[in-house]
Amino acid sequence: MKKNSLEYLKHSKPAYTPKLEAILNAPSPAKHIQNLPIPELFYHLTLTDEETKLQVMPLINQEQLTGLLDIGGWKDDRIHPKGIMAWLKPYLEIDPTKKQFYKRFQLLEEEYQIALGCGRIEMIDLETYEDLASDRQDLFNHLPGNELFYRLLTTDEKEVEFFENLIEAMFSQNVAYAYSYLAHCHSMPPNETEHQLSRFRNARLEEEGFIPYEESLLCLRPLKKSEIKIPHLEQADSNETSIISTSVSSNFLKDVFAYFYENEPKIHKDLELRFNSLGNSIAAATKVEPHEISVLHTIQQISSAYVSLALNSLCGSSLEVAAEVTKNNHPQILFRYGLHLLRESQEKFFKEARTHKFQEFLEFERLFDQQKWALLQTKIIEDLSKDLPYEQCIHIAGCLHQFPYLYAPKETTTQRYIDSSQALSTWEAGIEKIIKGIKS
Repeated sequence: MKKNSLEYLKHSKPAYTPKLEAILNAPSPAKHIQNLPIPELFYHLTLTDEETKLQVMPLINQEQLTGLLDIGGWKDDRIHPKGIMAWLKPYLEIDPTKKQFYKRFQLLEEEYQIALGCGRIEMIDLETYEDLASDRQDLFNHLPGNELFYRLLTTDEKEVEFFENLIEAMFSQNVAYAYSYLAHCHSMPPNETEHQLSRFRNARLEEEGFIPYEESLLCLRPLKKSEIKIPHLEQADSNETSIISTSVSSNFLKDVFAYFYENEPKIHKDLELRFNSLGNSIAAATKVEPHEISVLHTIQQISSAYVSLALNSLCGSSLEVAAEVTKNNHPQILFRYGLHLLRESQEKFFKEARTHKFQEFLEFERLFDQQKWALLQTKIIEDLSKDLPYEQCIHIAGCLHQFPYLYAPKETTTQRYIDSSQALSTWEAGIEKIIKGIKS
């Protein structure tokens, strides 16, 4: 299961998610902190400064800490030790006696404790120790009583520091627990514990609204117009009093959100939740990690743009029609239709390239069909930059991207996702111009 913090990257920041600094300054901050949903807490803690994080971490409850580890302590569906350590380390900085650090670790479910130490700790008895050469003996640390010895199998400095602090804290607080923990980490098969923990984690993440990877892939399948519910479209098109979008922005969706905010606030709130679900699906399908905040913002831009493109294509400039279409179709449906429009344009591009037998583009089409997106982008720049200006290469790269975009060198950003019928026409015209240039 993939996960992400897009759940709280809203179109507009909601009033019910005040910043952590504001909560800390309010009466009973612990109560407010512990009422925050785990994905929201993760998002805020990821973006906040270290000082604020150190103030918040003692206030969260153990369930929230486990949730933070479920989201931030895994990478590519495998346990990520440094991710887990990063969420436990604040307790070392807060309390020099290491009591909080020990307590928080000891209260984690057993699978988390063991999975973190498995494969990283070796434990031997006195007889085995005495049979070792002196240089090997130097690798081991004496435990109280000099009957047992342990060594850390990791050479990573941060991991070594973490485990040294952990073992010291264990022996200062509960010697029996410390011996038991070291013995379990030494003897337990790492994959077995991690597999069991993964099952528990996946169940918790599903309860928090995260999308399983297999289920998320549906959002990347283009959808044709015939599968979209378009109520009253013909009637609304002929209605001279229909409300028209007059926004300077080409992103039609922003006007639709504003329309609901003014006229149907309950729908507006529901729509935000639906877009969060769409963002979760895209992030899961593209395997974005929760700490990649800038990528999550990009996903927000992509989902907003392609839904806007779909609405603009279906409804023209009529906000009334767009409102009806939006109410009757989940954003994922509209996103997939926007993706369908873009895939049609990409197919036109390849068809034209095949007609003129451009050899490089035959290779590009092969990579495109295999969905090797990163390699495709690299090949476009490498193969075409010898003969074409850089801006044209980037334009083609944008055309054949998994999420197509317009190259906009004069704007503040280098790419703009296609969010309207006009932008789609501009994009297609640019590609046509490049093709004609190559032919000549």
